[in-house]
Amino acid sequence: MKSSNIVLIGFMGVGKGTVARALAAQSGMFALDCDDMIESYANKKIGQIFKEQGEQSFRKMEESLAKFLEKSVRCAVISTGGGFYAVKNLNKIGTVVYLKSSFEGIINRLKNSENAEKKFAKRPLLADLQKAAALHAQRNGAYEKKADIVIDVENKSVKKIVKEICSACDGLNLKGKKMSKQKRSGGGKNSEPHGKEGKDDKLEKKEALKQKLRELIEGLEREEIPKRVIAWHFDLYEPYALELAGSSSFDADDNDWACEDEDEFYPQSSRLQLEFLSELSWRQVLKMLVQALRELREQMPSAKIFECKHVAAGFVDGDLILI
Repeated sequence: MKSSNIVLIGFMGVGKGTVARALAAQSGMFALDCDDMIESYANKKIGQIFKEQGEQSFRKMEESLAKFLEKSVRCAVISTGGGFYAVKNLNKIGTVVYLKSSFEGIINRLKNSENAEKKFAKRPLLADLQKAAALHAQRNGAYEKKADIVIDVENKSVKKIVKEICSACDGLNLKGKKMSKQKRSGGGKNSEPHGKEGKDDKLEKKEALKQKLRELIEGLEREEIPKRVIAWHFDLYEPYALELAGSSSFDADDNDWACEDEDEFYPQSSRLQLEFLSELSWRQVLKMLVQALRELREQMPSAKIFECKHVAAGFVDGDLILI
């Protein structure tokens, strides 16, 4: 029997993460990103894993993650890496949706997006477009064979893609799509808390988050910060975790100005696990993080991190909000 998850597969740059977050927001499900989960597990960026441990080690991590997803995860929209389709139990994890586009469509999408240069730089396989096109052609058939549903995403808005996925999944008994109207719009266990008890609970969570952030910021006082660091960003991951990175670049006109891994600086205690926020929506968590950081900036103006003019927070692969 199919799990209640929706698993998005497709070539790099097709927009799996963006679609997953939009679909999760509409359906009341959680959005999970396989690469983010592996990075959280290994406490390393994907590029570091490949460089230090090799691709075979990374693929073993994908297989382990796939077993975990099958056994333990329900009601989630899961965005996968380009090669995750090859895991043995893919179709046991959930309903597999292939986001299909021509190679030219993917390249045009990236070229026409904001921060196009950075988006290409983050995908080293696209440095050689001829080889990348061959890989796309090779994988296209494999994606289709593994998919329960194929959605052509070329030249379509995220809103339209989400609508087509919802329509295609309506008859598949997915828990996330069979929720009552109240739960889809915010009622139920994972909704915004209501009444005094809910407000108190959110306040407690915010104070717990502030304390963790305070400890991280105080720990940074004892570290030597490289001169190249001119900005800081707090990156959120799902399941909820946070990583602080110093950046050697900042662009006021770019909402996603984080620089490449080799130019970033990660403090010794840069990652926080935020499992205590698991019942909150991603919007609530982001809002709570921004509020907590702005309050700490007022309370700790002389802290090293706040001496830097450019401090921001946001979800990985999403826009950054200046503190």
